Amino acid sequence: MNNTYTPVERRAAYLRNCRLLVALCALTGGYYLWWLLVDARAANPVLYAILIAAELFNLIQAVGFWYTISTQRWTIPPDADFSASTESIDAFITVYGEPDDVVENTIRAVTAIRHPRLTTWVLDDGPAPSIRVLAEKYGARYLKRPNRIGAKAGNVNHALSVATGDFVVIFDADHAPLPQFLERTMACFAEVRVAFVQTPQSYRNRFENRVAAGAHEQQALFYGPILRGKNAAHAVFSCGTNVIFRRAALDQIGGLPEDSITEDLRVSLVLKRARWESVYVSEVLATGLGPVDVAGYFSQQFRWARGGLEILFRRRPFFSAMGGARAIQYGLSFLYWFTGIAYAGYILLPLAFLFFGLRPVQVPNEYP
Repeated sequence: MNNTYTPVERRAAYLRNCRLLVALCALTGGYYLWWLLVDARAANPVLYAILIAAELFNLIQAVGFWYTISTQRWTIPPDADFSASTESIDAFITVYGEPDDVVENTIRAVTAIRHPRLTTWVLDDGPAPSIRVLAEKYGARYLKRPNRIGAKAGNVNHALSVATGDFVVIFDADHAPLPQFLERTMACFAEVRVAFVQTPQSYRNRFENRVAAGAHEQQALFYGPILRGKNAAHAVFSCGTNVIFRRAALDQIGGLPEDSITEDLRVSLVLKRARWESVYVSEVLATGLGPVDVAGYFSQQFRWARGGLEILFRRRPFFSAMGGARAIQYGLSFLYWFTGIAYAGYILLPLAFLFFGLRPVQVPNEYP
């Protein structure tokens, strides 16, 4: 018997298993919710209300997650044939005080990407003479600007005013791509309304300690089933690095918006409003460095949360032409940043019992 399965068959089996698990989770979740709302007796009305609110919030998130992973779509483009194309590409490496050895590793990797018309730019917002030396060492162009207005978005926009490529690929200073990065992604732009192609972030230092491992696993979940589900709803957003933009799309909207600290999500929504599309290629084509201590992890998460909530409340992210499935996916992304409120409720409940003997529900003691 031949036990060899094709990639298509493996993906189909994986998706069937996901949908089976979704059905089981829905049944058990529904049973628990019925017990909590119908059968359980409230012991303390206030604590019971807190429990209900936290559980309903998590159930909404769970339903959204189940829906997302049930609709995953894999985009697997053919390898691009650059001998039959004429596009030129600018690769931007955004640098802001990262260690020289980290930056050198990225410059070396970017300049090794296979493409006959690739120009590598080192955008040094430090700036530091040593970074200029590294750029010259690998034949990359070094660029600094007279100010730091607009943070990373401003840095990229300054480079856009100088570079002239048809496409722009952006890498953070610690994300080193594989040589086939463009070969595995550029075919997606055969569809003329595709504004950008996003690829995963993967932390190569995930074995360093538990913080790095946990950060990697969190990213793997997002860049795996979650972003593939968003891909099915045409709701992929730029994640700041390992992403290729069509220059014409950026020019139409005036470059990266400089009014948000999460310029990647912001530019995605602006492009969607302008009727551009996005694609996610679920193949690790670059590796970076994740946080290695708790302070670094929380700093990263806080910046993402602050930027996401600022966009939600101040930048009108939703619009009439967005469509239902896409709006749901973006809504779920914003909803995630309220998770801490639900967790605060969960922390309060055991404290109320330990210090005051108060409990949200009265559960009969079945033991003698």
